[in-house]
Amino acid sequence: MSQLLALEESNTTLQLLDNLNLAINEARLVRRIMDMSNQAENIESTSGPSIRTQRLREEVKKLENHLVFIRSRKSEKENQA
Repeated sequence: MSQLLALEESNTTLQLLDNLNLAINEARLVRRIMDMSNQAENIESTSGPSIRTQRLREEVKKLENHLVFIRSRKSEKENQA
């Protein structure tokens, strides 16, 4: 019985760590998206649109897509629990 309990606790710990990892990744991505968007806005406010701001905005789109992926994984895990 104690082996079963230890196994269940181990699985629960792994699930919690995985959820924590997803939450940390989500927070980092949101921060990067905000920073890059602000950077593009600051550049554009002083010198107008440029190749650099276009690349920043393309990178933001990629990060936003990755954020959607992470949030869907997080949602799937919450539904499994």
